[in-house]
Amino acid sequence: MRTAATGHYSRLGLVLKLALVAAWATLIFVLSSLTSSEIQDTSSLFARLPFVHILLHPIFVHMALYALLGVLAYSLVASLLPATKPSTLHVWLVTLAFCVAYGAGDELHQSFVPGRDMSLLDLGVNAMGALAGMGAAEATARWGRLGRARPRRN
Repeated sequence: MRTAATGHYSRLGLVLKLALVAAWATLIFVLSSLTSSEIQDTSSLFARLPFVHILLHPIFVHMALYALLGVLAYSLVASLLPATKPSTLHVWLVTLAFCVAYGAGDELHQSFVPGRDMSLLDLGVNAMGALAGMGAAEATARWGRLGRARPRRN
């Protein structure tokens, strides 16, 4: 998505990244709109499968949802900041602020859903998930830069 000559991202690449962040945020919103009884009904469908009860634990679900949001948002923010190579700290802070603000809005939204409530614990887990995703995105980006920096042997 980055052009070799300029190092800038194409508009199509930016639109794609923005669409992925918006789509994932929409999925989180839809899942947050489920009532507690709808969540129990859905969970009971998969509960008989081995280890699924662990994967469907609310803390794990929050971590996983926000980890992917962290990956997608990190990629978008790194692309949107000025081409003068923004510091990694700047990208991390902007991305974390976005993910935590979205998580806070998500928790507020849940307070209006029957059988659900707003939880600071969930907000903290959302932030930890986002941080984990951002770390994965940063590690992947560094790994890619290292791969391109190495001269090829013939």
